[in-house]
Amino acid sequence: MKRQLKRPVEPDDDEANPLFVGYVRVSTDEQNEDMQAYALRRAGVHSENIHSDVGVSGAAARKPAREMALRQLRPGMTLVVWKLDRVSRDLLDLLTLLQDLDRNGIGFKSLQESIDTSTPMGKVMLAVLGAFAQFERDTARQRTIAGIALAKERGVQFGQPTKITPEVRTKVNAWFREGCSVSQIVKRLKVDGTKLAESTIRKHWKAKDIARARAGEEQ
Repeated sequence: MKRQLKRPVEPDDDEANPLFVGYVRVSTDEQNEDMQAYALRRAGVHSENIHSDVGVSGAAARKPAREMALRQLRPGMTLVVWKLDRVSRDLLDLLTLLQDLDRNGIGFKSLQESIDTSTPMGKVMLAVLGAFAQFERDTARQRTIAGIALAKERGVQFGQPTKITPEVRTKVNAWFREGCSVSQIVKRLKVDGTKLAESTIRKHWKAKDIARARAGEEQ
């Protein structure tokens, strides 16, 4: 006799928790939106309170449905997801989100990892995540500082190249010596193919520098 498979019982929205807001995300290579939504409904999320980002990568900077879910949340409510990486695959982004929720009196539940930040164990997990995230930030900062120092030792210049080249400086000093005003010098430089704002000239030639140039003193 052929055994009949039981159909899963459809969750009843009438029994849903009005304080729960659900979030679902599926990337382009996944087709499990319904599975995640079903799990959230089984956990007590009303179907109308489930927001889904379909075809959105975990690395995407903007997740429209996630933003909608966060806007719906109020103190005392809880964000429910199927799995942590559905919210974010970036540790710092995830931690920032969880800390913001916690500061605003909003809970967080991840069904697959059995995480609930409203419980003592969940708060411990949040603290551990914070420690790892801070370690990652500090490590990245140290790598950046070390990389910049090494690059400077090798002669790498950072920032935009200055337009005040030795040639430009010589011209400006000569024109000041001729009695030209700053606005006149800007126009002359433009004719020569160098665009400089009056503010840039005044930044590099203070009043004392202009006086020295007019007196014919080398700078």
